[in-house]
Amino acid sequence: MEGLNISTFSEISLTQLTHCLGIPCPENQEGLVINAACGIGHGRPGSVTFLAQGKYQRLVKDSKASVLITDHGKGKGFPGLVLHVPNAYVAWAQCLELVAKDFSPWLSGIHPEAHVHPSAIIAPNASIGQGVTIEDHVVIHPGVVVYPHCHIGSNSILHANASIGADGFGFAPDPSAKQLWHKIPHIGGVHIGRHVEIGANTCIDRAVVGQTVIGEGTKIDNLCQIGHNVILGEQCIIAAQVAIAGSATIGNGVRIGGQSGIVGHINIGDHVSIGGGSGVTKSIADGQSVMGYPALPVEEFRRNFAASKTRQAK
Repeated sequence: MEGLNISTFSEISLTQLTHCLGIPCPENQEGLVINAACGIGHGRPGSVTFLAQGKYQRLVKDSKASVLITDHGKGKGFPGLVLHVPNAYVAWAQCLELVAKDFSPWLSGIHPEAHVHPSAIIAPNASIGQGVTIEDHVVIHPGVVVYPHCHIGSNSILHANASIGADGFGFAPDPSAKQLWHKIPHIGGVHIGRHVEIGANTCIDRAVVGQTVIGEGTKIDNLCQIGHNVILGEQCIIAAQVAIAGSATIGNGVRIGGQSGIVGHINIGDHVSIGGGSGVTKSIADGQSVMGYPALPVEEFRRNFAASKTRQAK
């Protein structure tokens, strides 16, 4: 699996990057080589990252990336080279546009550059894109689309019309442009572990960089939405119409009732139980059971519900 929080690409120079961003190249840094993009808290030498939200400033000093793209006045403490721009979100989108590969749509069948184990069973009208890896004893039903450079683990089942690896919902607001919303290219992938089952019409979006991950043994019902860069642990069970927003991290053995929603950029601990129809707006520690909107510990929710019924009865 390609790095969880990093995506590699053909190398570019800092001069190419700054030209793309419309800013001067720092003196004596023209030859700096960049060959990967990563999240702010990760990376390695030769990678580029970005910072747009102040709440992630705490991660800057420990970043291993070589280059940080950020707004003016941000990025203090970053150990590498800081590129200040008027709009970090838009600049990040421009950076990813510069390095994104151009994949032609593959309408149906198996792309000649896909890697499919002979024991896999794939419906004739499924679409398996360039660079996809499908391990042994996978079953893929009619109408499934697996976009380029995704990975399907052994003994997994993808039911009809599931979508694996479409672009996530990422758009940078750009008030200075004619088109307000600037599309953020998604150059990452999706990694589905072994013994996973994906329900009909469920969508699992590819990562901006790195991977969206579905852990081994996890079962996802029909009509679910898994956003970009979600990390979903092992042996989870997710009922129909659940939506998990981008960059949420879900632990192992988590149970999520139908029609629940989970906001992005939060952590759900191991063995958490989320009641049906809940709205999860903040992180949850290991082993808790929650329900309601906003989701509360079950006992607290029941007390509040009983109190509201009592008030209504008066």
